[in-house]
Amino acid sequence: MTIHSAKLQLVVTADKDDLNIKTGVDCYDLPHQLTEIMSDLLVKIPVLIRSAWFYITDNYADAENGFDVTLTFHFEKEQGDDWSASAKSTHPGTVEDLLLGMAKMIFQEDPIIDELIEKELEELDLPEYVQHFDPTC
Repeated sequence: MTIHSAKLQLVVTADKDDLNIKTGVDCYDLPHQLTEIMSDLLVKIPVLIRSAWFYITDNYADAENGFDVTLTFHFEKEQGDDWSASAKSTHPGTVEDLLLGMAKMIFQEDPIIDELIEKELEELDLPEYVQHFDPTC
């Protein structure tokens, strides 16, 4: 039985004008497939936090000014190339529960997650492309 652990740290600070989300991941010595899964989580969960911010503050009063959460995931190799993931809330009844639910949906590739992310990116009104300039010096 092969078991690997990975940690995702989320530090969110908020005031009336700004929402800042910092992420970090501790996932050394993971197989490539698990590294990809954690990278996907690292990219998607900040967008979900931003899109669900009003829900978060309405339902988790302690998160109104931000939060610092570390989520620990344990991955176990199943038959074939499949992995199962498990995690447990260290502070039940807090925003950590919601974040674990988001992570589960990301791991399961729930189509709702991609829809929310696409909608959120459309609202940011990002350019369709980025023009790069090469220095001529």
